[in-house]
Amino acid sequence: GLPISSDDIYALATLQTLLGGGGSFSAGGPGKGMYSRLYTNVLNQHGWVESCVAFNHSYTDSGLFGISAACLPGRAGAMLDVMCRELRALTLEPGHASSALRSVEVQRAKNQLRSSLLMNLESRMVELEDLGRQVQVHGRKVPVGDMCRKIEALT
Repeated sequence: GLPISSDDIYALATLQTLLGGGGSFSAGGPGKGMYSRLYTNVLNQHGWVESCVAFNHSYTDSGLFGISAACLPGRAGAMLDVMCRELRALTLEPGHASSALRSVEVQRAKNQLRSSLLMNLESRMVELEDLGRQVQVHGRKVPVGDMCRKIEALT
């Protein structure tokens, strides 16, 4: 993971969105996160997986990034193999494997992250909490347009 002040925090947030995930039962309704890698490659392919989701927790001096999963008893070893395969697939060159990262996936994750950011900031409470966090970390308010531009600039 990365500290909240890192310039690469937007790249890591995009990766978290790209990996996504969910549970075998989703309270968000049909279609929620259905294009994320963990949803399509793990939950849809392995009926013994109950949940699989990427997480990112950023602190002032460090961070924690990973994948959390739950599966049927006796399948923990297979679950680890599946999660490692998904992380390894992110390093493959396009054209070398069907699981290699595609530009359309990255663009979708960037769009989803920007949409989520903008929708969350429609809440006054979230906006105030975000303002407080930004002032603590950066000493100023970071304009939402700057955040969106940093997300869009990712390749």
